[in-house]
Amino acid sequence: MLRGRVRFKGAAGADPADPLEPGQERRVRAVLALGGVPQADLADGVQHVRLRLLERAAAGKEAPRDVSAWAAVVASNWAMDWHRARRRQERVGERLASLRPAEQPSGEESSVLQLSVAHGLDELTDAQRQVVALPCGSTPIWRSGTSRRSWGCRRAP
Repeated sequence: MLRGRVRFKGAAGADPADPLEPGQERRVRAVLALGGVPQADLADGVQHVRLRLLERAAAGKEAPRDVSAWAAVVASNWAMDWHRARRRQERVGERLASLRPAEQPSGEESSVLQLSVAHGLDELTDAQRQVVALPCGSTPIWRSGTSRRSWGCRRAP
């Protein structure tokens, strides 16, 4: 079992249930740092390696032959995942920024727009206005009954 084979065998202040020895933890931190993970996120990477070791133990798998090498590979993979996630977040931020209007209309422009929309709605027939300004919770439906097709609305269930 992993727990018995990897368990730390006693330095002052060390947690006996910790699957990583202090030397292994330093190696994991070094791999993460060399992988470009910022200092603030190194602890998360070390915790991930610990979690993977504990998951192996819980699944009843044998300990890796060389725990230090295995932990270094897991740390390296986590560093790559960290960079992928950061790039993904940057792309999402760029997309969201591109969706934002460049400038917000001023209060006067906003009032003019509201009046224009209100004037446009006033020029529509009641049936047309009902389609354009559906009440909250309504769903548009397509009605056909005669030779002329028209839009209507009904309350959503």
